[in-house]
Amino acid sequence: MLVACAEAPRYGYEIATWLTAEGLISAPVSPGRLYETLGGLARTGALVAVDEESDKGPARRRYHLTEAGRGRLAAWAASLERTGATLARLLARMAALDGRLAARTDHRAGHDHDEGGDTMPCQCHCGGPMAQRAETPTTTTQPASAAAPTPAPARSVEERLEVIESLLERLATR
Repeated sequence: MLVACAEAPRYGYEIATWLTAEGLISAPVSPGRLYETLGGLARTGALVAVDEESDKGPARRRYHLTEAGRGRLAAWAASLERTGATLARLLARMAALDGRLAARTDHRAGHDHDEGGDTMPCQCHCGGPMAQRAETPTTTTQPASAAAPTPAPARSVEERLEVIESLLERLATR
């Protein structure tokens, strides 16, 4: 909302339209919530509301960014830059992790990779199908409940991004 008003003074309806057009909200914002938030920004001095006469009906309220609002916007921009840098580092680490998890998953399926990247039968007895075939069946004294838990499936980078975007959307509504 502060960015919308920094670009140009706007009416509440224009701000709601701007938020949707910029992809900042996924569904239309409720008018009550919109005007409650605008009122809060005005009470804190970030915006000033100016009533203007209208030829088409009652007076309308146009919201202007104040100096305090510019300061708040600058602080928010700095915070977003830090968050962006943190997210970029995490995404790079997740991309590297996804590559390792994909290799491990393939490995657990009973395949190793040689130096050239070609697959070959698993030789490590990791519990993958190829290793299980190499072992001779024996009786176990370990109860079934003590078996290792099945790991949760790894999330792709895209799935993780969706989770992060969802969290950012929820934070933006606060």
